[in-house]
Amino acid sequence: MKLQIKTLSPIHIGNGEKYNGLSYIGDNGEIRFYDSAKILENITSQYSKRFMEWVEQKSFEVERLEKQKRNERDDQKRKNINYDLRNVQRKLSLKEFSENVIRDSIIRGKFSKNFLYTIDSKTQVYDNVDIDCFIKQNNKPYIPGTEIKGAIRTCAIYNLLQKDKYWKWLKQEIEHFKRRHESDLQQVPDKKGKWVNDIKKKLVDSNGYKRNCFELIKITMRNMTF
Repeated sequence: MKLQIKTLSPIHIGNGEKYNGLSYIGDNGEIRFYDSAKILENITSQYSKRFMEWVEQKSFEVERLEKQKRNERDDQKRKNINYDLRNVQRKLSLKEFSENVIRDSIIRGKFSKNFLYTIDSKTQVYDNVDIDCFIKQNNKPYIPGTEIKGAIRTCAIYNLLQKDKYWKWLKQEIEHFKRRHESDLQQVPDKKGKWVNDIKKKLVDSNGYKRNCFELIKITMRNMTF
């Protein structure tokens, strides 16, 4: 049986990385993303040294103000320092450099043409905020098969639990587990590993096969379009 699944709500699956203001430019409802190679291609050797010096200078200002903020005890002075800090952080962005440091209009125009990829933005994105990175292959986002299996499993379990007999069974199992491990529940740090092993034993029958029908589901990606 083959299924074609359509998402009904926004999805984000992060890869643990973040884009800071030096990795993207938000403009006119879209966000353009760059890596260091694309940035250097755009600014050329004429501005590469200036770019590095500019980043170093702004980073130094951020570090100085953060240290000053940590050491300040006066609330009003801390607020003033925090205000200055946010202004410096806001200016530490690729958009700030391309629009206000680079004077050559031809070089500035390269940033609107030479980038890794773009995404549409339905809300305003400030140029100094961190953006969580979506998991990708070759700069194209995708949903891992394990995530799709998990979604199908959740749907199947939800559908089963709408029936009284399965809900009652689950409730009885949870109450039985609680009674059986009542003393262990009071010693969380020491007994946690034991609980995991007990649960695993319940999921494996005497022949060593997992009672998990979802292991039979195969997820493939063909002709992906974005």
